[in-house]
Amino acid sequence: MGSVIIFAYVVATASFGVAWIVYILRRNPAVVDLWWPLAILSVGVMFVYTGASTGNYRMIFLVLLLLWGGRLASYLLIARIIPNHRDSRYEAMAARAKRNVHVRFLFIYLFQAVLATLVSMALVGLFFAGGVIDLMFIGGVICYGIGMVGEIISDRQLNAFKRSASSQGITGAVCRVGLWKYSRHPNLFFEWIVWIGFAMLSTNAAYGLWAWVSPIVLLIVMLRLSIPLAEQESIKSRGDAFRDYQRSVSAFIPIPRKLF
Repeated sequence: MGSVIIFAYVVATASFGVAWIVYILRRNPAVVDLWWPLAILSVGVMFVYTGASTGNYRMIFLVLLLLWGGRLASYLLIARIIPNHRDSRYEAMAARAKRNVHVRFLFIYLFQAVLATLVSMALVGLFFAGGVIDLMFIGGVICYGIGMVGEIISDRQLNAFKRSASSQGITGAVCRVGLWKYSRHPNLFFEWIVWIGFAMLSTNAAYGLWAWVSPIVLLIVMLRLSIPLAEQESIKSRGDAFRDYQRSVSAFIPIPRKLF
């Protein structure tokens, strides 16, 4: 298993190395977001071409991975990369660095390669033999589907809210429509559900229990890094409106307001 982890890390590091070059060319460190799905897709595809997994199990698993990565990568490309969106979190890091900024971001990108490697462990079923289409696999497909639908709905609701607010000249407003009434980060929650689904797909393959490293690491990253950093910036831009949102709406798991 150790050699598989090293292999995944080499692939992920190469992907984030490309991201670092693109960052230097575009002078925008936020381009790294696009390389999360691209790096994990690269690991999954390399697992398929070098591993022992076979048959319909491998084909269905790979199609689900490609659908996930293709949707997320295209969304990030259209919404952030092409418009050259500037992420205030990365801009603040660059401002604090003052000098040797490129080197600082190289280490940040390499750290993200480590995280992407751990997340990609949910895909071990694409590498090792033993994966079968059974009740666990079907449950994983259902879990994956729920996560994908929830994430797509969350993204569309947020984008529609932003367009509406922009057309009306409203600034500092907080999205409280649809799923965003029940969770401050429903897109992240449903992304996590997708990876629980992937872990379920891999569970019956050899070394399948390693797949559960993925949703565990992803949950820690979301709760300890992604959400706190995003909310720090939201408080700066939206102030008391967002603080009220924090008090009244669950941070992660969608919960009806009466129960929160």
